[in-house]
Amino acid sequence: APTFGTNGFMLSMGDDNRCDSNVVVDQTGLETTNAAYDWEEMPIESAWTFKGNLAHNCGGGIRSWQNNGKNHVLEQTTIYNCNIGVFHGAYANNYTYNGGYVYNSVFEDHAASAENGVRIENMTLDGAGQVPYPFCMAEGPGKGARPVLLRNCLIKGGAKGAVLNASNNGVKSLDVV
Repeated sequence: APTFGTNGFMLSMGDDNRCDSNVVVDQTGLETTNAAYDWEEMPIESAWTFKGNLAHNCGGGIRSWQNNGKNHVLEQTTIYNCNIGVFHGAYANNYTYNGGYVYNSVFEDHAASAENGVRIENMTLDGAGQVPYPFCMAEGPGKGARPVLLRNCLIKGGAKGAVLNASNNGVKSLDVV
């Protein structure tokens, strides 16, 4: 059934956590609840060192559904041919996506920025002419302390455009530099 699925990696609680240079291929499941790399809401905050990981041909590449104060840094991530490349959410959190390539997959942001912000930096978001908008600001109930930041990113190949505000509750706060 489409509501059942698996995660390649469930990134949970702990200290000094690392996920480095891994590959997930053909993970299945509903991309809003499963992914190659999944951060589920946890009662204890734990940041991860996340570097050089790859997801391809998966239901979801990265899924984050957290509300916490830790600054999570994801570096040099490659995602291609996933139903949703990044499903970043919950209400408000601090994540930095630094470097990497998202190809033929959408980066869908539901979360607002907490104190340190949601930052997408030095990335290529390439819709490959197949994805309507490579970056999508989606519905989310959180009101952030600061705008979500797209900095030094190349956004290209959207079949309809580059960035979509898909929030029915009004324009979400986004800085593009």
